[in-house]
Amino acid sequence: MEHYPQKLFTISDVWITSYFEYRGIIPQLENQHGRIVIKFPASDTPYQLLNSFYSGDPVTLSNYIHVYKALKVRMFNARGEAR
Repeated sequence: MEHYPQKLFTISDVWITSYFEYRGIIPQLENQHGRIVIKFPASDTPYQLLNSFYSGDPVTLSNYIHVYKALKVRMFNARGEAR
């Protein structure tokens, strides 16, 4: 049986990534030479969430900011792991 690599949806915008996580999709953070690459399993969901994000889907601001800050900490920690 052949193993095919999983297709990934890659994004670099931390605010959109925070929105995805706010909506329940946790990103994979990958350190590529000191730069953090944000990946999600490829499916229709990221595209649906992008549409919702750009359509002005309302969020609870305090929760969204909490998710954003926690993501930034995880990104900082992931960046330091390769050093």
